[in-house]
Amino acid sequence: MCNPALAMMAAGTAMQYLSQQQAISRANGEMGRVQDRNDEYNRQIIDVVNQNAEQYDPSRRQAAMDTARQDAIASLTGYLARARDAGMGEVSAATQGRTSEAFDTERARRVAAQADVAQKLAQLMGRVRGPVDLRTEEAFTNADAASRIGLLGQEQIAMGRAGMYDVGRAGQPDPLLMTAGGALAGYGAGKAMYGGTTTPGTSAEPVAMSTYGPVYGSRRGPVIPRSLFKG
Repeated sequence: MCNPALAMMAAGTAMQYLSQQQAISRANGEMGRVQDRNDEYNRQIIDVVNQNAEQYDPSRRQAAMDTARQDAIASLTGYLARARDAGMGEVSAATQGRTSEAFDTERARRVAAQADVAQKLAQLMGRVRGPVDLRTEEAFTNADAASRIGLLGQEQIAMGRAGMYDVGRAGQPDPLLMTAGGALAGYGAGKAMYGGTTTPGTSAEPVAMSTYGPVYGSRRGPVIPRSLFKG
């Protein structure tokens, strides 16, 4: 026959154990989510680093260098052409109708020669300025990548701290279940001290109250059964 006192002790202990296991399960689940978020931030940071490193691939960088040089040459050629045209316009306005055909021919020849010199100068300067422009663009790209990595790192730290707080909260056992389990186990222990023959309201209950006072909220000391004084 099942002993009611032992059954109550076992049931109370099982309730507390169940509460603790549920808390552990919740904490493990939260920890898994924290780790998943941390892995996602790491993946994003690695993606930024890899994307930024692609600009230094030898073949791509050579193509970028050629493009930078061509852009610099085109920019300088256009600037010199505009300056030349502006100067020629002022000369034409000042000498209109007062020049000979030979003068106009010689001026056209000189303009063509100056244009050729300007083109060669633009190409030379473009070859020098192109690499500088490319390195400047790379510096801005690197700064942007560093800023993105820094922001991701800050978000990762903040979310990690918030996640650990959630883990701590999830790992707390259910206080009601723990209290109820403790009360039931304590009452069963009190009954077991007297062979499980007492009923609620007799001396076994005060013993349980004194032994498990924090659960019941009692501050009374141990209760000595009256039978000890008979005799």
